Amino acid sequence: MQTGSNESNRLGAHGYRITVRAHLTQTFVAPLEHVVVEPAGDRSILRCEVVDQAKLQTIFSWLYERGIEIISVDPDDGGAG
Repeated sequence: MQTGSNESNRLGAHGYRITVRAHLTQTFVAPLEHVVVEPAGDRSILRCEVVDQAKLQTIFSWLYERGIEIISVDPDDGGAG
């Protein structure tokens, strides 16, 4: 279940869009918790909300350990774009 943006803002969470060069599924990223996959051709966009940089680094490390190339990381304002 995805946390609503109002609740996340109260908790101090920041949203990110992580674009990777791989076709990922929601099942594949399930261990990451609170990460949603959006397919984008040969790429995938992972949307996540993290409360601190340690959680973001955990996501990066998890992807790296599985050989997933990170193309970009951008702030996620919640849907504009």
